Order: sequence, then structure tokens, then C-alpha cells
Amino acid sequence: TTAPDGAFLLDGLAPGPHYLAANAPGFLPTGLPLKLLAPAPVTIPLPRPRALEGAVRARGKPAQGASVRLFAEHATLSLVAADGTFRAEGLFPGTYSLSVSLGGLAASAQVALSEPVTRVELSLDEALVAVGQVLDSAGSPVPTAALSAKLGTRKIADGRSDAQGRFRLEGVASGATLSASAEGYRPTSTNLGAGDEEVVLVLEPLTLVTGQVVSTAGVPLPEIRVLARGASRGVA
Repeated sequence: TTAPDGAFLLDGLAPGPHYLAANAPGFLPTGLPLKLLAPAPVTIPLPRPRALEGAVRARGKPAQGASVRLFAEHATLSLVAADGTFRAEGLFPGTYSLSVSLGGLAASAQVALSEPVTRVELSLDEALVAVGQVLDSAGSPVPTAALSAKLGTRKIADGRSDAQGRFRLEGVASGATLSASAEGYRPTSTNLGAGDEEVVLVLEPLTLVTGQVVSTAGVPLPEIRVLARGASRGVA
């Protein structure tokens, strides 16, 4: 427990490593790793909790019962705007992705929580349908390519391309990142806009290296680990 001036002393610790955590009423808990015990003082800043208040409207009226999702790299929170408004408390400072949906309507925004209370207003529009085709660099269709639409770090839709490389993902929000990947190709992605009618994703083929590991006598050596810097995938 800290003294009135916030100072503290922990002695009798083993060499470590340790993780030092602190919490206090009215603040968010936080901490830091202590890899080595050093004589220099350690400072732990405790952030004040943030709150996000929002109002959601659909066709000019409060969007009662809208589903609200707030997510960042360290947290995911789901709420319901019962009367068209919502409030999330106890949040860490930082930038969050906000996604709201109701039936076939959706809206999204990036929100920076720097003030004690941040207020946002969202108007729901018709949810997007991402339609397009996955091609290789020669213009040939890439079948069974994996497609994923994310808003921030949260996946909101996924699917695969058909035999002609074509795909259709429903319920995709404007501003989402659409990614495509396939075996033997370098993944690619693009940001979706409200006016996009058809999306074409081009996958560049990866260089494939095959070989065999043998001893100086020419004897095959099994279970040898082969590494290639920069390679995304490999089997040895």
C-alpha cells in the first residue's frame, strides 16, 4: 500500500522476472513488467476510466434495440441500445472501433476516448453487400480463396470464392477491411467504401522453394528444421 505521497517500497523480492500491478478506487488497474530489479524508482501511471455515450437513429427515429459492439486490441464489449441510446463505462483511454446494427441496417465509426466522457451519434444505413472476384496477377480466377471482413480487430463477415473466384459477403459495414488469402499467394486487403459496387482483389503468387537435406555422404536427413526468412508458410 502506498504512502500519502504515492510512494511504495517492496523488498525481499527474488531475482525475477516479476510483474508489478497497481489499483486504486476511481482508477483503472495497470502494471508493468520488471525484468530486472534495479535501484531506480518505478513509476506506475494509473489512468482514469473513460465513458462512451451514444445515440443511434434509423430513418430519423431512435433505433430502439440496436446492437452495439465496441472493440479494440485489448477488449470487446457488446451492448443493446434499448431506447436508441447506450453508455459504456470503465473503459481504458485509446481508440476503439464502434459497430452498430439493427436488422439490415448498420453503421460504424472510430472513436478516440481521450476525455472523461465521449459522446457520439450514429445514423444507420442499409448494410453493405461486398460483391467481387479474386484474381491472380495474370487475371485468372482464384477459387476457394478465404475472404474476411474486419472492422478494427473484429471479424464481421467471412466466406470463400467460388470456382470462378467470385464472392458475396452480406452485412458488411462501410469502412471495414476486406482481406483475401489462398494457398501459394500473398494475402491482400482493401478498405470498403459505401459506393463500392464490385471489388476485385488480386493475389500475387508466392515463390515456392522445394528441396532435400542430405549429409555430405548423400544420405537423406529426416526431421531437419528448414527456415527461410520472410517466408509465410513452410513444411519440412
